[in-house]
Amino acid sequence: MGSCRASLPSVQEVVESALHKFVDNSNFSDVQLSSRTDSGVHAFGNTLHVDIENKRRKKNEVVAPHDPVTVQRALNSMLAPKGIGITSVSAVPPTFHARFDAKHRTYMYRLLVLPKNPGWRNCLFDLNNSWIVSPRRSTYLNVDVMRAAARPLLGNHDFTSFQNSGCQAHSAIKTLDVLDIHERRWTTSPASSSTSPFDNFRASSMGLNAYVEGSSGSVGRNSAYPCDPGTPFGEFVGASSRVGGESSDEEVQELLITVRARSFLYNQVRNMVGFLAEVGDDTSGDQMKAERNAKRILGCMDRCAAPKKAPAHGLHLMQVGY
Repeated sequence: MGSCRASLPSVQEVVESALHKFVDNSNFSDVQLSSRTDSGVHAFGNTLHVDIENKRRKKNEVVAPHDPVTVQRALNSMLAPKGIGITSVSAVPPTFHARFDAKHRTYMYRLLVLPKNPGWRNCLFDLNNSWIVSPRRSTYLNVDVMRAAARPLLGNHDFTSFQNSGCQAHSAIKTLDVLDIHERRWTTSPASSSTSPFDNFRASSMGLNAYVEGSSGSVGRNSAYPCDPGTPFGEFVGASSRVGGESSDEEVQELLITVRARSFLYNQVRNMVGFLAEVGDDTSGDQMKAERNAKRILGCMDRCAAPKKAPAHGLHLMQVGY
C-alpha cells in the first residue's frame, strides 16, 4: 500500500493557532479570510477578520480591546517562522466581513521563459513563485497571440470550461473585469554600465507587487528602472537589452498576467493561464485564430475543451478591494 502524504495546515488554521496562544480560544471567534487559495499559491494582500477580546478581561468585565499594533506584533512573533506575516491590523465595524464585503480580487500569475542555452535549464531563481515554461514549438511565448485569446474572456460569461470539479459556486457565470498580460525581458548582459544581470532580475522579482496599486507591501519605484506612467500598473521599462524591438535568444522572457473580478471559480485563474500559455506557443502569429479558439472553448462549457491548468506556485493574490 502506498503511504498518504499528510496534508499541510491552511493559513487560517495557523493564524487561529497563533490567536489561541495570544488570547485563548474563549476570546476570539468568527475568523474568516477574504479568499481561499490552493496549496502552493502565494498572497501579498489577503484579508482576514476576527472578533477578538482582551485576554485580561474577566467574566462580564468590559475591558478596552488590544490596540492594533499589539495584535500585529504578537501574532507575527508566532507566524514569521511559518512563513506568514500580518502586514497591517485595523479596527473595523462589527458588520464587516472580509469575504462577503469584498468588491473585487486581483490575482497575478508569473511565467518565466528561459533561454534555450542548456546552462539555464537548472536555474533555480524564483522556482517556487514562478512557472518556468519551456515552449515546445517556439523560442518564446507570443504575447500578441495571447492577448488576442484573452480578449473574448473579458466580461460576463459562463466559465464552466475553466472550472475544475469540486467548485462550490452556485453558478459558473462570472464577470472578468481585467485580464492583462505584461511582458518584460532581461538578459545576462548588463543593460548599462550601472546595472548588472542580478539588478535586472531583482527589479523583476522584487517589484512584482508594485504592479497593483494598493497591494499589500507595494514597493517604491526603482530609480534604475524608470516607470512609464502610461502603463496600467506602472510597468518597469528599461530592463531589456533589445535593440529595435528584436529578440535575443539569450533573453529571459517574463510574463505577468493580471486578472481581476469580484470572485472566481475553483482553479479558474490557473486554468485560464494554462490556456493562454498553450496559445502563446505559436509560431504562426495568427491572432484571429487565437480569438476564435477562446470563443470556442467558452462556448463548449466543458472543462475537457480547455488545456490543463497552470501550477499553483506561479499564482499570487495581490489585492482585495472593499
